Amino acid sequence: MHRLLKHPWGVLLLALAIAPVAAQTQTGDSQAYVPAVPSANIVGGSGGYYGGGGHSSTIAEGAMNGMANVLSSAGDYNLSTSAAAVNWTQAERNEIQNRQLYTQTYFEMQEINKAARAKKAGPKPTMEQLSRIARQGAPQGLQTTNLDPVSGQLLWPDTLQDAIFTPQRAAVDQLFAKRATQGHLGLSDQSALRQAVEGMSGQLKAHIKDVSPQEYVDSRKFLQNVMYTGAQGSL
Repeated sequence: MHRLLKHPWGVLLLALAIAPVAAQTQTGDSQAYVPAVPSANIVGGSGGYYGGGGHSSTIAEGAMNGMANVLSSAGDYNLSTSAAAVNWTQAERNEIQNRQLYTQTYFEMQEINKAARAKKAGPKPTMEQLSRIARQGAPQGLQTTNLDPVSGQLLWPDTLQDAIFTPQRAAVDQLFAKRATQGHLGLSDQSALRQAVEGMSGQLKAHIKDVSPQEYVDSRKFLQNVMYTGAQGSL
């Protein structure tokens, strides 16, 4: 190699042998990656590496052409190896960037969906509003308009005075009369009250088509208040 560089033609031949033919052109992130692709250097006319279309005029010129072809082949091999390494590195980099972009997009979509659901749901209720809703949903118990606090007699809605409710209704009346006398019901009596009320609720549900929607709602609410009041002490 040192002898070649000392030769008058050596520097020119070496430059022709190892000149890069392709390179990566990329300015910023907006342009696509152009892979490095090596191509053969043409030395010595139109005949390819070994001058198939021409001939050397002198022995010295032929020797120089042969040496140039050897150097050109070595240079192309090195260029091909280098280009393959560059292309592999760039492909690996693109894969990492794609994974990062996918992860970033996934979490951005999660935040967008979360914000959309929160906007659609509206503001969260305050503790005061939640407490008021809970009080409104809880059974209120029977009032004096529905229950005689002295005798324990119940004033049943018209719907629940039907004959199909007679057995359970009689059991409830007896238990409330006992409650008025004793001031409260024991555990066994509360269990009997619950069974009677649940039996009336089942009968009411089975005949839901025979009553109006408002009558059904009022009767259900009355039975809930009966259960709640039976678990409490006397008025």
